Amino acid sequence: STPSQRPTGNALPDGFRLHEDPTGFTIAVPEGWSRPEKQGTSVFFRPPDRRGYIQVDQTDDPNDSALEDWQRYAPQARGRFPGYSEIKISPVTQGEPISDPDGDDAADWEWTYNSSSGRMHALNRGFVMNDTGYAILLVAPDDNWDQTLREMAPIYEFFTPKED
Repeated sequence: STPSQRPTGNALPDGFRLHEDPTGFTIAVPEGWSRPEKQGTSVFFRPPDRRGYIQVDQTDDPNDSALEDWQRYAPQARGRFPGYSEIKISPVTQGEPISDPDGDDAADWEWTYNSSSGRMHALNRGFVMNDTGYAILLVAPDDNWDQTLREMAPIYEFFTPKED
């Protein structure tokens, strides 16, 4: 699970390894993070300090609109995430692994919340590729979020879906 290059030939940045999931997708994961932890349809990766995680969820039966999915799920978040504060639900107009200005094939849901580890920040990018719906959820401490998001960009940039 550690090839050094993405199929497109772009070099994987230092500090990341590729995880080739048995379900067919590939994602860049920071070195030192946990091996995949499977829970239902999701796979989780956690940093050594366990403050945050990457979650990849998938479905073979995606809905028609990623944007509408997030809009439908967001009201339930208040009960699941103490101190929930929505930042945005919007189409991914620029970004990896896919962008779509209409939000049908790619949308972001971003929020903050309170946890036992302090204030956390979450970005859930939902998208459809090769007829499969994916969601990559990145959760990390809210302080220094912009820097964390830049550092974690390879999880989106090097994602490849399962083959048709």
